[in-house]
Amino acid sequence: MQRKLGVCRAGHLPAMCFVAVIACGASVGFAQELLYSQPPTTGAGVTWDSSFWVDPGGENDLDSDAQAWEDLTLDHQALVSRVRWWGESMPPLGFTVSFFNQDPNTISVQPDIFGTDPSGAFIEVDFPAPTVGFSGGFTMFTVDLPTPVVLEANTRYFVSVIGLTPVPFAGWGWAASDTNISGTFYWVRGQHTYSHLPHDRAVELYGECLDCSPACVADLTGDGMLDFFDVSEFLSRFSQMDPSVDMNSDGTWDFFDVSMYLQEFSAGCP
Repeated sequence: MQRKLGVCRAGHLPAMCFVAVIACGASVGFAQELLYSQPPTTGAGVTWDSSFWVDPGGENDLDSDAQAWEDLTLDHQALVSRVRWWGESMPPLGFTVSFFNQDPNTISVQPDIFGTDPSGAFIEVDFPAPTVGFSGGFTMFTVDLPTPVVLEANTRYFVSVIGLTPVPFAGWGWAASDTNISGTFYWVRGQHTYSHLPHDRAVELYGECLDCSPACVADLTGDGMLDFFDVSEFLSRFSQMDPSVDMNSDGTWDFFDVSMYLQEFSAGCP
């Protein structure tokens, strides 16, 4: 199923606004670096509805349709190849995931929704996403982007996640994060206005830092040496299911993560 939605406008950033192919059984890459993290609030938290009713008539004009954008800034230029987010259980038709520029016409934290760049039009491919249960009361979703995107250092961008449903008024809630850096940019069709609401959204980005010095992945203590203390730190983080030692970034902590860490340890530092 493919269709176009006119909500997404990428401004002056070619190919930055797109819908990720979200599919069951999507391939999982190895050793993707955690680039940006806003983990979910423990417990139920505050969710904001971010969902579209997929109107059989193609109009998508339900007053309850809503969209949330979460702003982010990276310290280094990076290639983003994976997005992870938390929220309510899987919506029937999967998700739309898209990136936006900062609106160049304002200093406010606001995505460039109405940019005129033709790459703002995008094709949506609706498939369920792989899911992993999260003990805090939310579901964790992870997707590998079919086309990785480059984000520049010290530049504000926005990521948007929209749940898709064939049932009118059946929304999907995006979980909150305790970071509370700048809140959530928000839109509801029936309110005919955009707003800025409190509570950041729970989202993480993975990929590759493009302007960083080669990292010594196994040096978890950061002292430039590989020794017993690094192994001890790995075991401590592993027992706490710390994302920094989810070596293959699949949302689980198992034998494969241990094996990959030992390979990095044996390889030594660059």
